[in-house]
Amino acid sequence: GTDVTPFASEDVSSAGHPPAKPTKRTRRSSGKVARWTAEEEIRLKELIAETPDASWGDIAERLGTGRSGAGIDQHYQILMGKRKSYYVSASDRRNAADAANAA
Repeated sequence: GTDVTPFASEDVSSAGHPPAKPTKRTRRSSGKVARWTAEEEIRLKELIAETPDASWGDIAERLGTGRSGAGIDQHYQILMGKRKSYYVSASDRRNAADAANAA
């Protein structure tokens, strides 16, 4: 007799290969990230002034708001005018900068 395995009819051509990656990029964060407060921005600038050689991850940890290092890096670029923001208006940035400079 011929040995017949119960799985002989299964297609195993893709065995051992990872599934195809989706082409659409999705955001890693779940839900919406809270907008930055003026107090957070002031504290961010203070931390950068106090520890200019610190990594964004270290600054994120010191800020203690649960934001990621990458998120802080991105927001700092927005504050410095190196990156456009869709939710921080120019007047908000000027007010935050004025408040930080007055402190």
